[in-house]
Amino acid sequence: MPWALMGDFNEVLNEEEKAGGNSVSQRRVGAIRDCMNVCHMLDLEFSGPKFTWTNKREFGNLIQCRLDRCWANPDWKEFFNEANVTHLARINSDHCPLLLNLCPNSGTASNGPFKFQSVWLSHTDFPMALSMMSVKHLPSPLSMCKCLTIQTSMGKCDLPGIGSLLQSSPYVETLVIDITSCNYMWPALVRDYDVVNHWKSKEIYFKSLLLQVKSVKILCFVDTFLKKEFILVVTFLLKNAKVLE
Repeated sequence: MPWALMGDFNEVLNEEEKAGGNSVSQRRVGAIRDCMNVCHMLDLEFSGPKFTWTNKREFGNLIQCRLDRCWANPDWKEFFNEANVTHLARINSDHCPLLLNLCPNSGTASNGPFKFQSVWLSHTDFPMALSMMSVKHLPSPLSMCKCLTIQTSMGKCDLPGIGSLLQSSPYVETLVIDITSCNYMWPALVRDYDVVNHWKSKEIYFKSLLLQVKSVKILCFVDTFLKKEFILVVTFLLKNAKVLE
């Protein structure tokens, strides 16, 4: 199972990780190294200041150590083989904060298309994740996405997820709804779901949304035009996309 640990370990791994004060206890170093070996953990490489803790004393009594670190096992490293740790500048604390970057070469934002699969909505935790992010005012993973592709069967159970995605993607400029390549058939999870009332009740939340959408592409078959869900989505886009070209 992939797993990682990050924080204040309150120990050094060798004499080079300490400056000042008493000499390093080899017994304690041996104990923490034994723990690493038993748990099959690796100490991730870092950049930034060498020491992460200081006693904040004057030069003659100053002690500095690397006490904060990130460990990960080989399975975790396979998932995040480019991950690295940065020791950030210490401000008020006697410890440096650590920054763990899982994908250092991917950039902070992407202008590339994001493809959403309707089958993800069948995961029981998907609506909860979006709801928790909204309640806690956390940034959506789609918050900087400019091109969003939604592959959907345009069934009635898809609409809550489509609405959540649009609400979580305030900077989307190009929206692609692909109904031709989705073969997923929904189980009968929601029997009494009222499509029309659901979308009408949500209209108040969409007033300030879709302010950036300039282009909407819908890939579908002819019989899709007759679906109530399709008509609802198109009506919603025409009504709320303020700068649609």
